Amino acid sequence: MKVYCIENKLDGKKYIGITKGEIDRRFKQHKQITRNKNSSYKNHIHKAMAMYGIENFTVYQVDEADTKEDLFEKEKYWIKKLDTKNNGYNETDGGEGTWGWKPTEEQRKQNSERIKIAMQDVNLRKILSEKSKQHWENLTEKEKENKRKQFNETKIGNQHAKGKHWSLSDETKKKMSESKKGWKMSDETKQKLSKSHLGHKRTHEAQIKISLSQNKKISQFDLNGNFIKTFDSLQSAANELNVTYTTSITACLKQKIPTAFGFCWCYENETTDFTPKQLKRKSSKKIKVKITHIDTQKNRIFNSISEASLELKLSTTTVYRGIKEKNYKNFIWELI
Repeated sequence: MKVYCIENKLDGKKYIGITKGEIDRRFKQHKQITRNKNSSYKNHIHKAMAMYGIENFTVYQVDEADTKEDLFEKEKYWIKKLDTKNNGYNETDGGEGTWGWKPTEEQRKQNSERIKIAMQDVNLRKILSEKSKQHWENLTEKEKENKRKQFNETKIGNQHAKGKHWSLSDETKKKMSESKKGWKMSDETKQKLSKSHLGHKRTHEAQIKISLSQNKKISQFDLNGNFIKTFDSLQSAANELNVTYTTSITACLKQKIPTAFGFCWCYENETTDFTPKQLKRKSSKKIKVKITHIDTQKNRIFNSISEASLELKLSTTTVYRGIKEKNYKNFIWELI
């Protein structure tokens, strides 16, 4: 923790301040406040920097402290010694500090609106992005690790809530939702996100968590609507049928197709009132499917599309496509 002095090179007037971080970074904040015409935090030092020009002010360290109390005392000492309250830019005797200070609701709203307007500028977003990347690249591995820890701690909560589950309030969620409405991701951003995920592999633990969060129990029926079995997930049903994909079962669950792999499907909570689409269809004659291998000319005949799907281990969507295109997957498809 340090005590610093900002000095006007033209008339020698000074300002004494304190900071927990680096002095150069604190001086940069003073410059930003000075340049911002709409800032509600401007003090005498900022008005002077605006009047005489930022380039005519310099900053340097005058003292340092190990505790907050000692820092406040040294701030008061230097303000009094250099007489910066009466003959400088300090407005108080010092010692108050800004720790624990909270902006008013009006100041919060002003800041929020100002940031929203500023961030609409695409060029500004690019500049900030590049600066952020450059800052991160200049950090040492130890500094990067500390930054990651700080970020993770903010997700846990304050020191009194450590270990508790961190979550957003409903009001905050609503505000975030409103702020995102109408916002569209640019093509450039989409490409950057896509590139950042290339080569990234989820851990086995992460894959299990995602799988469990997405799992829904599903029920299996025969073509007459008789209940057969309930599966814990789509994947467990696919494993039972010895198929490698679940696309057609998903389509059946969403009632886009009547059957998948020779069966009807629904979610477990729909089991009681479930009526398979297959039963709703009225047909005067049965449809048979004939396939002929293009090279060997060997053929097979199936009594239904569902039977062809099950025997060939293809989705009903694939079977329908074969019938439509005639020549598909090295077979000639036809209805008989």
